[in-house]
Amino acid sequence: MRLNFRGEARSTENLEEILVEADIVISSTGSNEYIITKDIYQKVERKRKGRPLFLVDIAVPRDLDPALDSKDNVFLYDIDDLQDVVDANLEVRREAAAVIELWIEEGIVAFNEWMQTLGVVPVITALREQALSIQQETMKSIERKMPDLTERERKSTQ
Repeated sequence: MRLNFRGEARSTENLEEILVEADIVISSTGSNEYIITKDIYQKVERKRKGRPLFLVDIAVPRDLDPALDSKDNVFLYDIDDLQDVVDANLEVRREAAAVIELWIEEGIVAFNEWMQTLGVVPVITALREQALSIQQETMKSIERKMPDLTERERKSTQ
């Protein structure tokens, strides 16, 4: 599944205008100071009309003021939060892998058991053919000795 977003890289010029328009901001600069502060956000908050803003700070040092997280409709995530998500997903994948490994082991055991029966199949087939042959010879013998058997009697001897 491919998702298309109308995302674009923007400079910090016209930052307030960008914050009014954006739904998601991913910030990664080399700045030693916060690029977006609580004060800057307060200037645009009313213009956003309650629309949520997702902020993702992947810069080191941080670009986004942690105080932004206290604002209504602002959802601030940083590298540590993303690492927590990665760690949680990794644990889920490990658990799923353990279940799948058990399924594979069960499949291998079932396959090996099936493979062992393959050597017996020709013997069983030969025995069945021999039994059918004996049955046919016996029926022919009975019919020769008792030619007056009714159809019902013949079926009951089979």
